[in-house]
Amino acid sequence: MEDRFRSIKILPCERLARYINCYYVYKDDGLFKNVRVHILNNGYTEMLFQLGDITEFCNFDKGVRNRYKISLSGQYLDKIITVPKGKTHIISVNFKPGGMYGIFGIPQNYFTSSNIALSDVDPLGSRFLWEQLTEKTDTKKQINCIEAYLVQKMDKNKYPVLEMQHAVSIIAQKKGVICIHSVAEMLRLSVRTFNRRFYTQVGITPKQLSEIYRVNGVCDLILKNYQTDILDIALNSGYYDSSHLNRAFKNYLHITPSELCKKALPFGGYCDKITIIDTDISEKN
Repeated sequence: MEDRFRSIKILPCERLARYINCYYVYKDDGLFKNVRVHILNNGYTEMLFQLGDITEFCNFDKGVRNRYKISLSGQYLDKIITVPKGKTHIISVNFKPGGMYGIFGIPQNYFTSSNIALSDVDPLGSRFLWEQLTEKTDTKKQINCIEAYLVQKMDKNKYPVLEMQHAVSIIAQKKGVICIHSVAEMLRLSVRTFNRRFYTQVGITPKQLSEIYRVNGVCDLILKNYQTDILDIALNSGYYDSSHLNRAFKNYLHITPSELCKKALPFGGYCDKITIIDTDISEKN
């Protein structure tokens, strides 16, 4: 399986480091063709370039299915399924919280649980960027094209991001276990103003992001430390009991911790997202 799945991580240039965590290049040799893959939310947003066969984006709760070549993808509060249709080759821009807003200036709540075509946001720029990418076969040159486009957008818009990024860093340091009122006080903002600015720039509320970070910490315990005692994990992660943890998982990841233990893919993650085979609804070739 490893020979058919490749994922590499590339850091952004210095000018974009404030907005972008990294780029991920994901390729497979048709390994997951027509298999529905459930992507768990991790608090980040993405810009996706589909350079191989198309992968379909599905939000069944909203009745959305699309196959955009270049897209902007927001926070996943709904259950999001992707369906690769052949040999996948994806470049993902993994934004820091607020990073997509800082470059494009579009309120991030517009993207929540959605995948929006870049051509709807920037028709001319999207077409020119796609032409440049498809002319190049070298990954480094493709990344350079993407960075040139993003730097141009950043220089043109220059939207503020530092204030809410600082808030995110506080929440992340506490692994989501923090009172939102105290974060607002640190920023010298009213709770109402803090929530409004955060929602616009990050795409979800501070409380929602805190819980996502918290359940992702549990995912790390399960996947990286191979812990499977759900009650012990719940108590060590600040939950009252396993039922409390299960509710949080179902609300934000649409899966239970026990199901994650059984379904995690050994090579299925990209963009620092945990991906699992949704075996109950997998399609046949």
